[in-house]
Amino acid sequence: MNIVIDTNVFVSALLSSDNKSFYILEKVIDGTYTLCYNEEIIDEYKTVLSRKKFNIEKTKISYLISFIRLKGIYILEYKKSYISFPDESDRVFYDIAMQSDAILITGNTKHFPKHKHIITVATFYNRFLN
Repeated sequence: MNIVIDTNVFVSALLSSDNKSFYILEKVIDGTYTLCYNEEIIDEYKTVLSRKKFNIEKTKISYLISFIRLKGIYILEYKKSYISFPDESDRVFYDIAMQSDAILITGNTKHFPKHKHIITVATFYNRFLN
């Protein structure tokens, strides 16, 4: 199954190994799920995960980005949606998910339009991993 992971899910997974976000990350690493991404998403991951307030080790961030590039599905071109977003940086996650027929996993569905493929970490975990 193809998925797109919102940055807040990776933040949660990298800050603690005792949560549903971390379990989803483990399933990506073991090949159960495949991440869809593009350079905008990679840039967002790098920028947010590197924030001092999170204090995430640079080696963890580098490993994650390298893994995504090696095992993920790179989407070179995509159609940009014209839906309104509270935070424009979320648009690319939505657009890549819709184009890839992937599930978008986020910590906050309020940031995205309602769609059956946009679900919370808890919903994904309960539906596919529990």
